[in-house]
Amino acid sequence: MKQQAFTAGFAEGRASSLEPHDAGPSEADTWYVYILASGPADRLLLQADSTLAPHVNRARNSSTGKHAKVLVWCEWHDSKESVMNRLKEMRKWSRQRKIGFIEASNPGWNDISESLAKR
Repeated sequence: MKQQAFTAGFAEGRASSLEPHDAGPSEADTWYVYILASGPADRLLLQADSTLAPHVNRARNSSTGKHAKVLVWCEWHDSKESVMNRLKEMRKWSRQRKIGFIEASNPGWNDISESLAKR
């Protein structure tokens, strides 16, 4: 199963880069697992879906103060089964492990949605 991480070079043994190694999956068969956050002290929102932009835009435009508003990590898969397995795996992780995972690839907790849009 093909998967790709949108990170700055770390995805626990998975191929990762801001740019896909190949053309990437077509939009019709792309599933995403992603983390929204505002910073390490704020809420981390781990989700999976076949669409990403509506969820990122809704979070970004939320008027609630402490909500996760920035896409800090994203990985795509070519099947729902694959993305759901990854989501289940990551949901078992401690908060500290998720923070370490994000900081290894995105130490500034920057919004990577712009890189994703260029895909």
